[in-house]
Amino acid sequence: MIINTFSRLLTGTDQACFDAVTATVPAPQATIPRSEIMAALERLLGSAVFTRAHRMCRLLQFLVERQLACAAQSFKEYVIGVEVFNRNPALYDPADDPIVRVQVGRLRERLRLYYAGDGRHAGVIFSIPVGGYVPHIHRPDGCATLAGQSYMLALKSVRAIAADPASHWFSQGVSEELSDLLFRAFGSRIVPHTFSEAESADGTSRLPNNIRYWLEGSVRIEHARVRASFRLVDAWAACIAWSWQFDLQGPVTILLQEQLAADVCVQLQIYFSRASPPVCDTPSL
Repeated sequence: MIINTFSRLLTGTDQACFDAVTATVPAPQATIPRSEIMAALERLLGSAVFTRAHRMCRLLQFLVERQLACAAQSFKEYVIGVEVFNRNPALYDPADDPIVRVQVGRLRERLRLYYAGDGRHAGVIFSIPVGGYVPHIHRPDGCATLAGQSYMLALKSVRAIAADPASHWFSQGVSEELSDLLFRAFGSRIVPHTFSEAESADGTSRLPNNIRYWLEGSVRIEHARVRASFRLVDAWAACIAWSWQFDLQGPVTILLQEQLAADVCVQLQIYFSRASPPVCDTPSL
């Protein structure tokens, strides 16, 4: 089961920007046949973004099926906590237990990642606008995807700060997971680390001139705790465009590599969605 763990929450300006992106509600459209909705939901739940996120799958399925059964039904936090997350009806208090708010926030992030990657051509869109738990089921609104932006993003190998074998293999695995997820999200705009780190004559790393951004990261492992730091560098402007730290707990396994890669990809999706970079000419050689 993949459970996202971020080192900090979106607050203040960051939260306002994120809310502005996720709160967009499409205009009403013609009724979509139930069979088409359920087929779209099945494809989504079976995708690479959701297949191991069991809690979020169960949550989305519950919300969609409840909406289809009767749109007038209650979508209160208490009902979801009891029905989906098996909270004790006699003891559960949403004010003290944020399980629903946390999981719905993560579900919104997963939906964003899915529709930027595997689901970018989907004919049915599921969304949960900020401020409630009622799902919106609608046709695509024709907005452009990130894959259509005119920039290139290079993924540099994730670096292990410690020299022990476990850190080395973990960081290599994260690099491979990131290559896969970022390609799903951005398509051919991604340059994998194996091609983006050509060595120059003096032994330094050199990026091809047509790459606007590169993503670099490092990993530190201490017992059962993993801290990963990632930066998005604007090569043309010679500055850091985005930076984030991720803290994860658990055995250093493939599952943790997948979780970290998914967290990084989601945060990049949020960054590019709220602050699309300007179209610039490739600098001359």
